[in-house]
Amino acid sequence: MRKFLFISNGFVPPTPEVMDAWSQWFGKIGDRILDQAGLTSGRSFTEEGMKPLSTETEAATGYIIFTAEDLEAAESIVKACPIVASNTLHEIMTKEDC
Repeated sequence: MRKFLFISNGFVPPTPEVMDAWSQWFGKIGDRILDQAGLTSGRSFTEEGMKPLSTETEAATGYIIFTAEDLEAAESIVKACPIVASNTLHEIMTKEDC
């Protein structure tokens, strides 16, 4: 099994139906999840200084680290996540084998 990182950016409040479907999805993949979090605030920093991040547009709003056999299997897991409809951008990544 390989580890994958699923990152969500932006947020649109989900309906109760989407939240229920999301809970069911987590129940189906729960044994694959290694870590997860919803993110609410942060700052970006550059040589010019610090600035607050907006979770509405530019900041990561959540992540899930999970296992899957390969990228195609990971994509299937993420595509089945109903909360995808409540975010504006999604990325799925894995570390290349060394």
